[in-house]
Parts: sequence; structure tokens; C-alpha cells
Amino acid sequence: MRFLGLTVLVLVGASFADAISIKTGKVIVKLDPAVHSFGRFTFPALSDGRTASTDVIHIPEANWVSAVVPVSSQLDVEILKTTTGVVGVYENKIYKAPKKPTALKASDDAVPDANVAHKISGVLEARKAFGVTGKGIKVGIADSGVDWKHPALGGGTTFPTAKVAYGYDFAGDAYTGSNQPVEDADPMDCGGHGTHVAGIVGANSTANYFFTGVAPDVTLGAYRVFGCDGSSEDAVIIKAIQRAFDDGMDVINMSLGSDSGFPSAVDVDLINQLTATGKIIFSIAQGNAQADGVWQSSSPAIADKATAVAATANFATVRTRGITVGGTKFNITVYDNAVVDAAFNGEIILNALAAPAPGAASNSDGCTGTPNAVGVATNPAGKILLIRRGTCTFIEKGQNAQAAGAVAVIVYNHGLSALPALGDLTANPSANITIPFYSMEAGPGSALAALLLQASGSAKITFDAADTSSVVPPINVATFTSWGPGSDLSFKPDVAAPGTNILSTLPLADGGFGLLSGTSMATPYASGIIALYLQYAKIVAAGQTPGGTTTTTTTSTVTVVDTSPAGGYSTIATSEAESSQVGGYSTIATTSSSSTVLGDVSSTATVASTPGVPARPTSGLAPSPTPAYGHRMTRRDDTALLKELFGTEPIFIRSRLQNAGKQLTFSSTAYIDSAFLQGGGLIQVPQLLGTRVLASPGKIPLGSWQGTQQHTFAIKNYDSVTQKASISTLNALSTQITNSNNPGYYVDESEVLFSIDGSEPKATLDVDLASGASISVSVTFTPSQNTLGAAKQGDILLVSGWIKVTAGGYANTIVFGGLVGDRRNAPFTDQPAGWSVNGATTTNQVNAAVASLKSLGAVIRLIIPAGAFNVSLLDASTRAVIGTIPALSGTQFPRNGNDATDSTYRWTLDWSSLEYLDSATNTTKKLTAGSYIVSAKFTFVKGINEDTAPISPTNLEFPTLVLS
Repeated sequence: MRFLGLTVLVLVGASFADAISIKTGKVIVKLDPAVHSFGRFTFPALSDGRTASTDVIHIPEANWVSAVVPVSSQLDVEILKTTTGVVGVYENKIYKAPKKPTALKASDDAVPDANVAHKISGVLEARKAFGVTGKGIKVGIADSGVDWKHPALGGGTTFPTAKVAYGYDFAGDAYTGSNQPVEDADPMDCGGHGTHVAGIVGANSTANYFFTGVAPDVTLGAYRVFGCDGSSEDAVIIKAIQRAFDDGMDVINMSLGSDSGFPSAVDVDLINQLTATGKIIFSIAQGNAQADGVWQSSSPAIADKATAVAATANFATVRTRGITVGGTKFNITVYDNAVVDAAFNGEIILNALAAPAPGAASNSDGCTGTPNAVGVATNPAGKILLIRRGTCTFIEKGQNAQAAGAVAVIVYNHGLSALPALGDLTANPSANITIPFYSMEAGPGSALAALLLQASGSAKITFDAADTSSVVPPINVATFTSWGPGSDLSFKPDVAAPGTNILSTLPLADGGFGLLSGTSMATPYASGIIALYLQYAKIVAAGQTPGGTTTTTTTSTVTVVDTSPAGGYSTIATSEAESSQVGGYSTIATTSSSSTVLGDVSSTATVASTPGVPARPTSGLAPSPTPAYGHRMTRRDDTALLKELFGTEPIFIRSRLQNAGKQLTFSSTAYIDSAFLQGGGLIQVPQLLGTRVLASPGKIPLGSWQGTQQHTFAIKNYDSVTQKASISTLNALSTQITNSNNPGYYVDESEVLFSIDGSEPKATLDVDLASGASISVSVTFTPSQNTLGAAKQGDILLVSGWIKVTAGGYANTIVFGGLVGDRRNAPFTDQPAGWSVNGATTTNQVNAAVASLKSLGAVIRLIIPAGAFNVSLLDASTRAVIGTIPALSGTQFPRNGNDATDSTYRWTLDWSSLEYLDSATNTTKKLTAGSYIVSAKFTFVKGINEDTAPISPTNLEFPTLVLS
């Protein structure tokens, strides 16, 4: 047998049907810890006679030992497999180069409000209510490094710093994934991606764009696995994972991956074993290949114990309010919760007594350094200021106007580009803007400016009493998030987080701040949420409260609108109540009874309540650190129950995140999008930390779902009072995936029935749970008759939904889903097979002299990942099998993408050796003159609830080879 020009011995009977890719020239060898626990692994003589030793990676707590071994042939792989102490040989997989963020210019005002993401996820509310910022939690970033000098990431002159306190460079600047990495102790980022990721987790920017990461007080670890440009590989990433684990990271963020992952990859294996220690949770990007169709869950996100993160859109609520100026009506745009009422009726002035041309710098822009010393009109105190967009950021305009005494700002567009969503600038504490900020489009804004010019720069303004309209843009799954399920029908993704147009840090050399979209951004967002959860779990475990517990005596009057104990709550009138603020909870004790109210009880309030929803104040309250929604106050928590509820086992945390998901709709419709795109849904942090009822597990994978399946789940009440739990189902849109490249939606509902202790199965159930009580619920899942009928006709469908357990004002969800239909009906390719002959590709018959073949490659395009691809050689005239072709056969072939300009659009498998394994003699031979057919058999990856790996009934045949 000849490999890469080397003549070697042949292992008798070796077909190499389970061959793995060796394109990087190295493989990862997993070793038995009882044989190779430390030091170096000495590998046997390989096909070219080489023998040497290599360092091992040893993680005792995970019972993991591995080594990287250079190879030159599949025979080397077979030799390693038979070596004493070797328990597995894996492909050294390549990870795609991360995207470069878009840097922002100092004058760029078209920046999304960073707090929009924090609002749709409830991060801002949770941080205020529960006093959590990620303090004391360590998050490792396996990426392109981190600019640890960045002021928003703590700053510093030497590494490590107080903020970026851990890390190592496993790559080096020049590393591209195809050359030798050069390690050093400084993980400084020159690619940008890692610094952007780190900022999403834990930035605290007190200048420039004024924003915070999800958990601004986390401690970061920077584990560099990418160079300035290019890809990375398992051999490098495994080292980074080991170092992060040894450094005691609580969370490892991996905004990286390889599309179309497999459950038996080495990174998947390692992540599962490390997670099983209970000491670390992996937050991993689902991938950005939605345009490539289904079966694109990335590796290592496909790992059973990992938390795979999908991305969502990132939009603010937009309200329209009418104003009248000089008898003329205009509309202004009000974002999120910005205050607007009659208190602002008064005087509006133009920022400059000149009408600048579009794009021209002027003091009308309200920017520092323009002709006016403060960049705003003289004497704006007590007035509303009309400012033109441009030159500097909206935050700078707002700060200047506020410093000059303005009571509000209206920014009008300059007409050069669409006006971005400003968001509620007052929600960003770093910006220190407390006055309302509104906007107008270019036409009406210019008309208002002209009106004010005619009135010598000022006029009376009145606001309408109510909004003209209020539009909540749909928060959809991002259009790039990769489809699940995994190649083995595993349920992925697990959860979703904001990931579109995310503002974060960049290396200072690249401008310091930038925008980027991707599941790479959603993943650190989820990592930050996990850090908030872990901090609160520590607080609970220690029996402490954020900032300590304070007790005061107050006199309160509470007017009760609804006194029903719906959802376990009751409200009463109290006096001389003792109030203590405990970790965001207001607890009230009286001599006669107890009351649960949401908000500050130190003033008169009207409390509104609806059945099943915690009471919340609607009027009469001064501003309170307590959120306006989503956070529940409880009378008295049971310490032991609370500690159990805030457990830190990684799979338990993932279930908690899935329980706290908000299900997202498809486009602008009311239909819920597939769970195979959003997992449990957009994580809601107030619910994550505030709920006292838990439904588990967080997901029920149905795998191959060809009829009724029965499962069980548990509900437990961790509250100190009885809770009523209402159980129901929310079905998602089903997805027809017979054509893997072009999924099609349709509306259908599965039958999901619940029963307890053998009771009659019902579509909905109500159950009262005493404090500390738990119950096991039996659930049956049956696809609809329409779905089953379509499957019988050959269709293949992804069907999913959520079990909803509503209690205490929260809908705790368990995500479920499976594949209905026979995967063997799906075509595994959408193009004819072909040949690459001396570099030229053809789908026609090849006529060539053996001596003229400098190179020969089999060209295939797969639209489903192959568990195995076994290729046979046939006589073209008789179709008798001559043998097999090891060079073209193998395991774990990823599916191809749909971008014809990308190298992953199809695979070219090298067969320049023309060697095959002769069936009659079990020896390797080389093709001679003759006519041949090459035929490939496709085997799927064995899936959940499948007894064996399905084999396609159709073989793929390549054009006839006629050799002379």
C-alpha cells in the first residue's frame, strides 16, 4: 500500500472503513489513565518507521489523559488503535476563523443601545432586584485572546490584571491553524473577536459608549487559541480547556465551533467528562449556518452536557407621541420606558440659530468642541432642546444638554441614514443621563427646526396625553442561528440569548469598541447570565443577602384591589410594618398577619393583581430599586429549600435556564418558532432568580419519534407557601426537512397528555403543591395524524414544543422535540457525484491513461452528515464488486454548506494513489487499465430511539472511470 509516496506494510484484513480525517497530519489519542497518567506517551513505530514520545494532557478529576500524535496515513491510525493503553483515536478537527468585529469611530452615533439586550433578557432588572453583578465568579474565554489593557475590562500595564486575572496564549500571533503554534504567557488579542466576547460577559465602560456587560464584576480568564488571523485545531483547544479547568473557571465560554458536529468528536468527549465533575459549565455557540439548512449543530455545542446557545434579535420597544409646537402637530419617537408627560409642556428651543446643511458639523449637533463651549445653545435651562443628529454620539449630546440644564432632548435625523434605535439612555448608569431622550425623522425634524428659526429659536410645546402608537418589534430567533438537531438527533440548541448587533469592546489598537452579530455574541451573554446565577447561588448557600440585610420600621398604608390568594399570594392592609430588604426581596412582618407586595412599602400605594400573577404597584410609589415586573417577592423563604433550588450542578443549571425561557415567534406572526432553533427560548433572568417552582428536566429529547412516547417529569415547590401549578402545552411550528437545504414550516399540533398517579390523561392539569412538595407527572407525546400521514408519504418533519408549568406568576418550561419520519427517505446529496482529474472537475465519464493521472479526487456534496461513507469498486461491465476503496471511505463526514463560493460547498476526497483493497485476496492493489464504477453507501449517525444506524437505500455512483 502506498501513502504519500511511502511504501509500507499492510495490516491483513484492514479495510479502514472507520477511517478518520488526517488532513492536519496529526490525531488526538485518548489514553487509559491506568496506563498513561502523566509524563509522556511513547508511541510505537508508525508506517514510516518513526517512533517518538509526546507530552500528555492529564486532567485527573475528569479521568482524562490524551496526547497529540503526528501521522501520515490511515495505517498509522490503525497502529495507534491497537497500541496498549489507547482507548480512542480522534480526528484533530479544525475550527473556523472567528469573524472580525466592525470597529466604531468616535463620532459614530448609529450605535444600538446596549441596554436593549439587557431589557429583553431582564438583566438590568435582575441586577437591581437581586444585587448580582457576577462578583466572585470566574469566566474563561477560549477565543482569540483578550485586550487586558482595555479600560472597560479593568485596564492595567502588566498581565495578569485584577480583572483578567488568568490566561495563557496557546497560539501566537502568526498561528493560522495549519502551522505550528507558538505559546507564551500573554494572551493579548490581535484578532478582536475574543475581546468583543469578553466585553459582553463583563465589560464596564465608563467612557465612550457607556455600557456594561451582563456581569460586570466577573473575573475573566483569557485562553488564546486563535492567532491574529486563521483557524484553530483540537490540539490547541484541548490545552486551553485543560488550563481553564485547572485555573478553577466556573464557566468556560466557547464562541467557536465546527459546523455539522458529531457526538463522538474528541472535544465533545472531553467537555462531557469535565462537565460530569460538576465543577464547570460550558457555554458554547450553536453556530451561524441557518442558511445551510438543518443538521448544522456545531461541534462542540453538540456535546450532550454542554449548553448550546442560539441567538435572538435585539430590538427596543418603540412608542410614538404627538407634540404641538406653534400650532403645528408633529410626532416624536419614544424608546422603551422613557418618561413623557404633561410635566414637559413648556418651551422648546433650537440648539443653534442656523440651519446646517445635511452632514455639516455645527453647534446644532450639540457636541463638545463645536463653536459653543458646551456644544449646546445658550441658556437651555428648563427647556427642551432640539438637536440635529451627527458629529458625536447620542450619549455625548445628552450629557451636554443635561449639563446645560435642559429638561429633555429631541434629536432629529440628518437624512443621511436610518435613525438607529436610541433605547432608553437613562437606563445606562455609566452615562449619567437622567433627562428623557426622544427622536424625529429628518423631514419632520427639519420642518420643526425651520419653524423654530422663524420664531427666533423658541416656541411653546405641548405633549399629547397618550401615545399615538406603541410598537414592540418581534424578538425573533436570529436569522443566522444554526438549526438543530444534532447529527444523532440530540436536542440542540438548549437556550437562546441576544446576539444581533451587540455593542462590546475591541482591542484598543482596533478602535476600542465595535459591533458584531452571531451566536458567538449570544454565548457570552448566556455565560454572563450563568455568572449572575452562580453568584446568587453563593449568596443563598452562605445565607447572606446582597449588601447585607437591613431592618427598618415604617408606617404603610396598602390599598388592596384583589385579595384573592391566586398563585399563593395574599395582600392585606398593614400598619407599623417591619420591612427588611433582603437580596431584592421585600419581606413584611406584622403582629396579625403577613403581606406580600411588590415594591417599596414606605409610601401609600395602590396594588393591582390578576389571578396567578404577583401583585405589583401601579401608582403612588416613589422610584424603587425593585423591578416593575418579573421579580416576585415572597413572605419568607425556606433556607434549605432555597439552597436546593440554587444548586450548581451544570446540568441542573442548564435546566434552570431552559425553565426560564421566553418562547419566540416566527417572523411577525403569532406562531411560535421551532424549538430546534431556540431551545428553551430567550432566557429571562428575573424568572431564573425569582421563581420558586421548578420543572425538570429542562428538555425531553424524543429523537426518532414515530408514534406515542411516554416520559416523566417532576415539579417541585421550593416556596414557603403552597403553590398551584397549572400544566399545559405550547406547540411550535413544525418543520418539513425532507429537503435538508430548505426547511418548510407548517402549522400543526401534537397531542401531549398529562397524568398523575395513573389518573386519566388530560391536556391540562392543575395541582396544588405544599411547601417543599414534589410530584412526578407522566406525559405522553403523540404526533398529529396529519404529521404521521405526511411521514408515511415519505416526508421528514421536526416537531417540537414546550411543556408549561405555570406557578407563582411564572411559566416554567420544558422543551421537547423529535423527528417524525424515516430519515432514509431523505436524499443525502443534491448534486451528481463527480471527479477532479488533474485539478479539473467533471461529472462526465473520465477517459484517461493511468500514467497521465497526476491527481484524482472524488467530488461529493453531502446535505446530511454521514456517520459512515463506504465506497466500493465495481467492474463497469459486470457490476461485480472488485473491492473497497479505503481512501474514499471513512466516518464522520460533515454535511456541506450552501455557499458555492466557500470551500465547504463540497468535498474532494483524494484518490491519487488509485489503490483499493481487493475483496478476493484481502490485499491492496492499484488500478490498471479497465472500466470501473465507484459506488458509495451512505450511513446516517445512529440517533436517539434508533436501534441501528439507518442506511440509505440508494447508493451514490460516480461517473464511470475508463483507464488505459
